[in-house]
Amino acid sequence: EIDALGIQTANYAAMLRAVAALTPEPPDFLLVDGFSIPGCVTPHLRLVKGDRRALSIAAASNVGKDTRERLVAGLDERWPGYGFAR
Repeated sequence: EIDALGIQTANYAAMLRAVAALTPEPPDFLLVDGFSIPGCVTPHLRLVKGDRRALSIAAASNVGKDTRERLVAGLDERWPGYGFAR
């Protein structure tokens, strides 16, 4: 998807899918770190440096980083030659 669309467009597409997956009760409003989400029908606020300005964005950032570290550690165990843990 990144190769086909480019990194930023792929990011927007991933965010739209993430918002759509928030079921059964969709959010009334979104806080977004850094930029607006083109095509998102849910009202949202772009907060530059949002992780410094909103506790919910900071918490989501920490959860995301922790999740990524666990996923990468698993990839490193499965394919140690690629250096994913670095």
